[in-house]
Amino acid sequence: LPLEPFASVDYGCGLNYSTNKWKFTVGTDYKLLKKHKFTVFYRYITEDDDEEPNGHLIGLGYGFKF
Repeated sequence: LPLEPFASVDYGCGLNYSTNKWKFTVGTDYKLLKKHKFTVFYRYITEDDDEEPNGHLIGLGYGFKF
């Protein structure tokens, strides 16, 4: 299949603040031709700070290799 699934988890903490931020991402790359690639992903972002709400993100991407 031309699908290449991926998943990642990112953790961040600041030096000048005491919040923790997490990003969970799952998605897939679809190779249309050898040099063309489409990407679709879902990302959930959470932070233990009350000022920023948790967020959901759906992303689309296109890549071309020279």
